[in-house]
Amino acid sequence: MMMKTPALRLTGGLLMLVGALLLGLAGWTYVQGSLLPPPLPAGPRDPSLAAAALVAPALEAPALLLPDNRGPVSDAALPPVALTAVPTPTTLAAPRATPTATGDDMLRGALITPIATPTQTPRPTATPTQTPRPTATASSPGIPTRLRIPSIGVNAAVVPVGWNSVTRNGQTTLEWEVADFAAGWHENSAQPGDVGNVVLSGHNNIRGMVFRRLSEINVGDEITLSVGDQDFTYTVLDRFIVREKGEPLAVRQANARWIGPFADTRLTLVSCWPFTNNTHRVIVIATKY
Repeated sequence: MMMKTPALRLTGGLLMLVGALLLGLAGWTYVQGSLLPPPLPAGPRDPSLAAAALVAPALEAPALLLPDNRGPVSDAALPPVALTAVPTPTTLAAPRATPTATGDDMLRGALITPIATPTQTPRPTATPTQTPRPTATASSPGIPTRLRIPSIGVNAAVVPVGWNSVTRNGQTTLEWEVADFAAGWHENSAQPGDVGNVVLSGHNNIRGMVFRRLSEINVGDEITLSVGDQDFTYTVLDRFIVREKGEPLAVRQANARWIGPFADTRLTLVSCWPFTNNTHRVIVIATKY
């Protein structure tokens, strides 16, 4: 029987260590490529993207904040919130009438006068972000119905979403809902074909994960937003992240300006980030050409 010498034992130990390191490196490479999001800038590369934001009047009511990843919240569990109505500027067109929807597409809120049922707590009658669209006209095509982003494999239905009042740590705020298994069109944002900000949000790690790969989109990628058979094509201008979880209300309100009204023609997509803990929000801004 051949006796193992100390040199052989040392060599065997080194080989096992090298093998373990290689295996660990391969596993980490897989995690980086498949599970971890790519690095993103913590702010827009082009500060002028915010220059066209409409200045909202100072209000006591809380602003509509960026959506969370928890999904729709039951109205029955939410307290009513008294808000101050926003005066309608006489130079702007009046908001469109709220469309009627049925089944899973039933709106969870309304543009000016919300829909209320006997079992629900009525939502506020106005919010700070309910500024009428700058050039809304009767010829606008309507509410978007489908979203396609070939570069990241998105081909999803679009449904209207509203907002809820949410109380956390004694502080009540208004937050957008997030659609399940679809992209959600923020119902007080612009419609495709209008001047203004068309806003869509979606989940990144639950309930369909429509925006699972939103952080991987690149500047120059094309986005197609459809209203029935009519397509509107947008080109990505920028994508970045903002810190949201645990931030003061003032910071969260500043983050929410990206989903507010703008005087140019743009599409804004928003989702939670990263996949593992949702501490940030990834924001994508595109323009129509």
